[in-house]
Amino acid sequence: MRLRNLGFDIEPNFEQWSHDHQARAEELIKTANNINDLKTILRDRKNADKKTAICTTEKEDKCYTYSAFIFDTKNCSAYYCKGNPLHNQFKKYKL
Repeated sequence: MRLRNLGFDIEPNFEQWSHDHQARAEELIKTANNINDLKTILRDRKNADKKTAICTTEKEDKCYTYSAFIFDTKNCSAYYCKGNPLHNQFKKYKL
């Protein structure tokens, strides 16, 4: 049985947005080897023309990328970007 997010019925573009995010992330994660690759994924702009990029801007949508997190459990670290990762840097925190 395939499960479906109930929000898809409420928000008309949510299903396409979700599908595009997942497909693009699955494509990019195949070649990710380090933290910088993960940062690049979180800054990805493919599908921006459809407003379904992994990283969206304030000009594109009211629900845009406000911040980003990466958790490095192997090294007990977290990387946090306060604000949109296109315009701000990630800061490393030791957990």
